[in-house]
Amino acid sequence: MIKAVFFDLDGVLIDSETIQHQYLKETIAELKLGVPAEAFIALIGSHKSLNPWDQIIAKYELRLSREELAAQLFGHRRNRFLALNKREILFPEVPEVLQQLRMRGIWTACVSSSSPDYIEKALTECGIREQFDLIVSSDNFQRSKPAPDIYLYCLDFFQLSSDACLAVEDSPIGIAAAKAAGLEVMARINPEIDLDQSAAQQRISSLKAVLDYVNSEVREHV
Repeated sequence: MIKAVFFDLDGVLIDSETIQHQYLKETIAELKLGVPAEAFIALIGSHKSLNPWDQIIAKYELRLSREELAAQLFGHRRNRFLALNKREILFPEVPEVLQQLRMRGIWTACVSSSSPDYIEKALTECGIREQFDLIVSSDNFQRSKPAPDIYLYCLDFFQLSSDACLAVEDSPIGIAAAKAAGLEVMARINPEIDLDQSAAQQRISSLKAVLDYVNSEVREHV
């Protein structure tokens, strides 16, 4: 029976991937880079320690360093995104889902590759910070997602086996990390971005599916 649910942040709790992808497309068009926005999907869910940039630069023969390309693509629009109150892009069902899980005695964790400061600020702005028993960032580990370290830490923290926990992710990187830790994975679909979620056991359009799954697990064990 499920005793804990681990949620990624971006693309799962808040619709940040969609808005950043739109910013990216706008910037590429302005700069006339000649690189499709889809080339940067590899960045979704990644930690700063990973480096898909070099492959992008080589493939499209860009005469820019990783730092120059990142600055051009995410410079002023990154500040615009960071200034955005994340409550504006919180998926509407999230507060109820978290409350219902806690009412059922199920532990919750926010498990993100973003920085601790960003995670804390986003969750606080959304008014859901106190709904989590654990908040953890890939910054705290030598190996980031897709390595399983962050999820293995969660299992150890709650003293649970992997079959008692569920992970909710959206990116291939996040899904791979959860699967490597032995977790069942639900992948939140983003209709605006074509992410490869084929490794997840289930693909969902709303986190209400998490409640449905947990409720079905309870009924099976009654």
